[in-house]
Amino acid sequence: MKSVVIGGLVALAVLLSFGKLPGASVPNAENILLNPDFKLGKGDFPDGWGSSVSPDGAARFIWHRDTGEPPSIEIVRTQRAEAKVEQSVNLELSTWYFLSADLRTESSSVSGLGAQMEISIGRVIFTTSELKGTTPWKTVGFYFKTADRSDGVIRCGFDQAGRANAGRMFVRKLSLTRSAVPPPGAAMHDFASLHEDWKGASPTKRAQWLMQSPLASRWSIPAIFSSLIVVLVVGWRMVTSADPCVSDKRRG
Repeated sequence: MKSVVIGGLVALAVLLSFGKLPGASVPNAENILLNPDFKLGKGDFPDGWGSSVSPDGAARFIWHRDTGEPPSIEIVRTQRAEAKVEQSVNLELSTWYFLSADLRTESSSVSGLGAQMEISIGRVIFTTSELKGTTPWKTVGFYFKTADRSDGVIRCGFDQAGRANAGRMFVRKLSLTRSAVPPPGAAMHDFASLHEDWKGASPTKRAQWLMQSPLASRWSIPAIFSSLIVVLVVGWRMVTSADPCVSDKRRG
């Protein structure tokens, strides 16, 4: 039951995250990411950043520096895989933030989910709009408001959902800053409101959110319907068995 609710929240978060991008970041705000411009570090990877690949060996990471351009990380994916650069962050509760980065892609698959940036708190994820095919550098970003959890993870890269396979993407100039209330028309997401919307939604509305989510690829549709059936059956059994006295009276 818990996994069904969590899965629904993730799907709803991703669905709601595709919106109009804000025009600019918050001025004079401190970037709380460590080494956001990838300038510091030794060896093959910048300080403060990690990487994740699933399955192992399906992608590689290249740190570009000393090229006359701002440092960047290139992610080369040779097959269907999830491949991302990431950094854990500590956030203040009930606070607005603005997250952004510069992304570009080369020969990225046009099916499935493309290159994107995301914030994950708990198991709820918000993402930027995705880039596919071959694109020039583009600044992507959104505002988000934390709820009752302060531990988050910032990620940039390819997602495994869908049928996407080969492709290359580049990321640079990451930024995470505290923000005032976002301006009208900006892409914004509220973790607390998301939970409330999900809890107050009818089973039909939840099903619509799940089916409209980019995560609802062909292979996941049967699983979504199965999960909804389980929720309805469990809920019906809880209601009918809540008061044994009522059942006894009906039998009498």
